[in-house]
Amino acid sequence: MDLIEPQAAYERRCGLLPPNPFTSSPQPDRTPSRPLGDDFWTAAVFDALRDNGDEPMRLTSLVNAVGRLGHFTRRAEYDRKRVELFRLVGQLIRTGRLDRVGRKHIVIPRTDARRKAYLAAVSAPLDLPQPQV
Repeated sequence: MDLIEPQAAYERRCGLLPPNPFTSSPQPDRTPSRPLGDDFWTAAVFDALRDNGDEPMRLTSLVNAVGRLGHFTRRAEYDRKRVELFRLVGQLIRTGRLDRVGRKHIVIPRTDARRKAYLAAVSAPLDLPQPQV
């Protein structure tokens, strides 16, 4: 035996429920110190460099300072996060968002020429050979 409720009962029941969070578009976080697309750890790297002023900061000191912001229950988790932060800083250097000074120091670049050059190289069209079918 199949029981089917009337459409009015279904609409009344749905009206009492809160709206579906997946159908409504979320409001983006528009904090001024955090550019669009940056996660917490990237923003923390830039905040630590800004707190240091205009002086370059040692790479290991930067990673240790940012790593201390996390609340880790085990030393292994902290070490894993430090390795991730080293990779993140390396990616920021390669993409032109950070500059190296000497061998061991990191600084926020004063101009975005390297970043623009990187974006131009990435967005350049690929010159692929004709397919041989």
